[in-house]
Amino acid sequence: MKKFFLFVLLSAAAVSYAQDFIDAEMEEDLDSVFENASDVDSPVIKETDRDSDARAFNGIAFSGKLSSSLGGGFIRENSENDFTGYFDFKNNLYADIKDNKTYSVHADVFLELPSEESSKTVSAADIIKLREFYFNYLFASRTYITAGKKKSVWGYPRLFVSDGGDYSGRIDITGNGISYDSTMNTNILSDSLYGTTVQIRIPVWTGTISGLALYRGNSSELSMENVSWGFSAEFVLFDASINFFGRKNPNEKSSSVQSGLVKYSPHCIGAEIKRSFFGFDVYAQDIIRFKSVKKLASFWKEDDVLESSVATAGFYRMFNVRDSVLGFNFEYQCESLFNSSESQDDFMQRFFLEAGIKNLGKRHNIALGSDWFHNADASSGFVKFGINADSVFKYTDWRTGIKAEYVSSKDAFLNKLTIGSFLRFTFNY
Repeated sequence: MKKFFLFVLLSAAAVSYAQDFIDAEMEEDLDSVFENASDVDSPVIKETDRDSDARAFNGIAFSGKLSSSLGGGFIRENSENDFTGYFDFKNNLYADIKDNKTYSVHADVFLELPSEESSKTVSAADIIKLREFYFNYLFASRTYITAGKKKSVWGYPRLFVSDGGDYSGRIDITGNGISYDSTMNTNILSDSLYGTTVQIRIPVWTGTISGLALYRGNSSELSMENVSWGFSAEFVLFDASINFFGRKNPNEKSSSVQSGLVKYSPHCIGAEIKRSFFGFDVYAQDIIRFKSVKKLASFWKEDDVLESSVATAGFYRMFNVRDSVLGFNFEYQCESLFNSSESQDDFMQRFFLEAGIKNLGKRHNIALGSDWFHNADASSGFVKFGINADSVFKYTDWRTGIKAEYVSSKDAFLNKLTIGSFLRFTFNY
């Protein structure tokens, strides 16, 4: 069951092009790949969208999304075959309070059926989780203040991403002996759902300057040493969106790191740019990690100041092909470790290609999607292919996919093969 549960998540990623216009969560991760690419005329700001019409009750607007899946699959690993079934149930209940444009409150209550790996005694906290709960306040018509439990995304990359929280990223690159949290390779706020955020945004010139504090320590023993500080300055110049950002994390001796609540990550600074050329959206990002803020100004004098550099570049495009829509996305990422041990690779390369087409068939309800991830240094990766048929029954889609994982080995090239098919019921209310 556990293996097939993982397959469903990965299969959903494999057909993400097919379903990003159906599934709001996947659409958020893909940055609406089936929308027309256009020149940037304002800073890129990602907010959570909900598909349903909210119903107001005593000034509170309620909406939600319910989804359930039922299916089965086949897994071949280590020359062993395994057949299994799968069932899940999830529900998001949203509540919003708005007072003109001055302030708003948003809550997201997430309900999920416990898996068979859960403890025998299941509490309410295992079933119902408060995923987001925060408020927005517009001060003096110029300053935006946000505080609470909120998912934040800083970064233009679309494939090498991880959101953290209940909805983990579509790919998590690990196994290279790196000490820091690799989910922050492209989004330095990927752990924001685990803590409490206070953010201030001020519009300046053609962009926005942002400051952020993220607390992930013990709620009963508040300490400033457990606060992460972030900044961002995003502007539009010559139709290009340019962003400079950074984050100062708790040090290795802080109580949150010592207790295991937070995984240690070095401080980081980064820059990125995004621009449209002839319908292609092109973007590039570089994040540099370092141990000491005080020593950063003299990093060329000391060898142990800089930890690593992660550079990511990519492009995406959408085409109209008769009645269908074709989209693709490509990203390349290279990672340099400046103080790696002998057992670590000091330079790693990987790429991710994703492509899909929708509006196929007589009813224009069929979509195909494929992924290819390859780690050039380890000669390993995976290939995925999926098909999605929309509305085979009312509120019900049919999804099926295959994933082949490979690795350079004398024994076998194909490491694992997964095939599965399931029906997904989705209802927005």
